[in-house]
Amino acid sequence: MKRIAIIGAGLAGLTCGKALQQAGHDVVIFEKSRGIGGRLATRRAEPFYFDHGVAAFTASNDDFQSFVNQLLAEGVIAVWAVHQATPDNSFVSTVSTKPNSVPRVSDNYVGIPAMNAIGKHLASGLTVQRNTRVASIIDHHPIFNSWELLSDKGETLGQFDWIISAMPVEQAKSFAQTSLHTKVLNKYALMPCSVLMLGFDTPLALDYEYAKIEGEDIDKIIVNSAKPHREGGYSLVIHSTPAWTNRHIEEDKTACINHLTQAASQVLGIDLSTAAHKDIHHWRYAIGEAANPQSGDHQLGYLLDNDQNIGVCGDWLLKGDVESAYLSGKKLAKAMIELLKSE
Repeated sequence: MKRIAIIGAGLAGLTCGKALQQAGHDVVIFEKSRGIGGRLATRRAEPFYFDHGVAAFTASNDDFQSFVNQLLAEGVIAVWAVHQATPDNSFVSTVSTKPNSVPRVSDNYVGIPAMNAIGKHLASGLTVQRNTRVASIIDHHPIFNSWELLSDKGETLGQFDWIISAMPVEQAKSFAQTSLHTKVLNKYALMPCSVLMLGFDTPLALDYEYAKIEGEDIDKIIVNSAKPHREGGYSLVIHSTPAWTNRHIEEDKTACINHLTQAASQVLGIDLSTAAHKDIHHWRYAIGEAANPQSGDHQLGYLLDNDQNIGVCGDWLLKGDVESAYLSGKKLAKAMIELLKSE
């Protein structure tokens, strides 16, 4: 049995931790935020609920589909049957769940009653230390053959045989201890995204629940309250483009809210400034870019250095979606389990 620290309680970290624990290892997951699940996130502002990270996800891989089917059977997620629609606004390409829409294109899945239900479910039975930021790691291999983790308060978080980074690549780079990791991680980057959350006392007159926008500022608009098993008031979740967030992420919060509200109002032809609740969240690391899909690590979906006892997983090592996060965590755990059997 090995003592393994995982930094990051997103889907990749939780999936990896679950598999390693089931294989008999002692796993501790450290998460800097109070919530778990990464961008499978939900924010509550009564009576409104906002899935302000991932809006929905699909499954194309057989292993991931099996995982999805298990979550469906356990009542953790539900199908959001998505249909393609053609709106009057030529700048908007939408998908809708209206009864008389055109045939369904694909199944989308959402956590119920909120997207963060997935992370909570996976964390059950795992040791997860929330609100704990790992600031540095100390190499004790020459003497004790272990790593020591320190918090941002200078407190020791324990000694571990292995460390797994399940963080966005920019944060993972700070823990790179070998030339292999440094060289590989530098090939990857993540782009930001800002998410505007609007709650309304009265539902809006929209003919669709999901809109993909071809605009400079707005990437997509989701009627969050239209998802299955949702309670509370009528809510919109609006994702900016990475370019917009790059330009405005350091600006005043109110100014950002007002700008995106106005931009979305122009796209929809509806005054969204009447919202009873307005908030915004900036994801600094949200969307993957610029990795060579033919590189070995990108095909594997994980990094593993058995000389330094360091592993790396994350959706950005594959396609950058929910399925990729699951597969990356699962693949790394499988490789480690096989490796540790021989020790």
